[in-house]
Amino acid sequence: MLYLLTGSLNVAFEQQMSSNTSLDIQLGYSPWEMGSDRKYKHLLLQPELRYHLSSSQYSIFTGPHIIYTYYNVARMRHPFAASHSGDRYEGKGIGAGISLGKTCLLSDVLSLEFCAGVGFVKLEYDRFEPGDCGRFIESGKHNYYGPTRLGLSIIYNLW
Repeated sequence: MLYLLTGSLNVAFEQQMSSNTSLDIQLGYSPWEMGSDRKYKHLLLQPELRYHLSSSQYSIFTGPHIIYTYYNVARMRHPFAASHSGDRYEGKGIGAGISLGKTCLLSDVLSLEFCAGVGFVKLEYDRFEPGDCGRFIESGKHNYYGPTRLGLSIIYNLW
C-alpha cells in the first residue's frame, strides 16, 4: 500500500526451484520528489526463499527474506525521525525477516497473492538540514523491528 501511495515502482520475479520451493526476487524503486523539500526516494532489493506447503505454487507459503535498501527521505514519517521529521535522512539498510503468504489462481495467466512478513533492519544514515544541500548534522544508526513485508499483488504468469 505504501508503494501505491508514494508512486513507487515495483517488479518481482519468482522461479520455482523444486516441487515445494521457489525463489522470489522483488525490486522496488522510487525516484520521485514530492515538492521542493519533500521526498521519498529509495531502492529496495528483497529476495525470498519460499517453501510451499503443498506441491502446487498456488498454496500457502512461508520463508525467509533478505532486505537491502538505499534511501533518501525528507519531511516524511519514518522509524528513526520521530522528533526530526523535517530533516533529510540519506543512508542504507540491511536486514532479514520471515514471511507468510497465499497465492490464489484467478485464470490461466493471472494470480492474486497476499503476503505479510516481520523482521529486523539495521539502518545507517546521515542526517541533514531540510533541502537538497542542507548542512550535515550527524551520522547515526537505528535498529528497526517490525513489518518488513506487506503486500497484495496481481501476478501475470509469463509461462
